[in-house]
Amino acid sequence: MASSVLLMRMPDLGGVPEPLRGRRIAHVRIAYLGDPATAAHLLHPLRACAPAAMNTIGVLPVSQLASIHGEPPGPVTFEARNTLLGRLDPSATERLIDHAGATGNDDYLVELRHLGGALRPSAASRAVIGRRDGEFVLYTGSRLDPLTGDDAASAQDQLHRAMAAWSTGGSTPAFLSGPRVTTTQLRTAYADGDYRRLTETKTVWDRDNLFRINHNVPPRT
Repeated sequence: MASSVLLMRMPDLGGVPEPLRGRRIAHVRIAYLGDPATAAHLLHPLRACAPAAMNTIGVLPVSQLASIHGEPPGPVTFEARNTLLGRLDPSATERLIDHAGATGNDDYLVELRHLGGALRPSAASRAVIGRRDGEFVLYTGSRLDPLTGDDAASAQDQLHRAMAAWSTGGSTPAFLSGPRVTTTQLRTAYADGDYRRLTETKTVWDRDNLFRINHNVPPRT
């Protein structure tokens, strides 16, 4: 089972379901590979936490997994960042809510994705797929217009700084986005040995940095 929770204020627009329109919500997302009876058992503690404004849990084909988050289907100009967090205690939860919920901050959405389990790094794997040494990914994102990229980045930075005490010091490349991603930030998304392998591979096979329109790992100069 994989899970995440989103905190945000839903826009007061016609395309948003009536029970959610204009409201600040906690959206719990679940994906489970197994039989529905076991899923219901695993979900019971979550259902008992609070009444649900909407319940969209059901059996889905793999082709519809992307619909779980209920995101807009079209492109959106976005400013985002992420931080890998370790184990969270009650004080971490309070700190997160203070910045993302109780203060009524609507400049960005906050998502906490649970890692661990099968997502933990494997000593047997030689694949370079980014750091997974945290318990959670803290992701924030802002839709730009009317916010500028600078305003959005500044607002989100306050939360990530506030959660620094629980950070592993890294990030995940899966949620690095936008032109503001620096080489230093990208470096934190890989373990030392993995980033060195990427640099060595780039130096051998793409010394002129032809493939650079991405989160670029530069060749060694």
